[in-house]
Amino acid sequence: MKVHRYQVEVYESALDLAHGRGDIQDRLYFPKQGVLGYRDGKIDFFSDDKEVIDKAERCIRGEDKKAKYLGEVEVGVNNVEQIVLRGRRLNEERRGFERAAKNLVDQLEK
Repeated sequence: MKVHRYQVEVYESALDLAHGRGDIQDRLYFPKQGVLGYRDGKIDFFSDDKEVIDKAERCIRGEDKKAKYLGEVEVGVNNVEQIVLRGRRLNEERRGFERAAKNLVDQLEK
């Protein structure tokens, strides 16, 4: 399966943005399925949100001048399916964790 590679500059905070201290983040776009962002060998995120997919497609078409398109790479379909499936599960678990943690914090603050 062909996936698209591109790079974007990301900022951890508004202060980093103000001082132009961004990091380069590599991204893989799995057509119509999702985007994987990583840097320095660590995974930053997986997203299948329409907004993130639309932004990836704009980068690939060259409409985002801040992104650097690196081309297509061929990867195994099974690997892509695993990433998409596990990325979706991870995001759902993260949302559940955040809800549970918020409930705990709310209880402690009463």
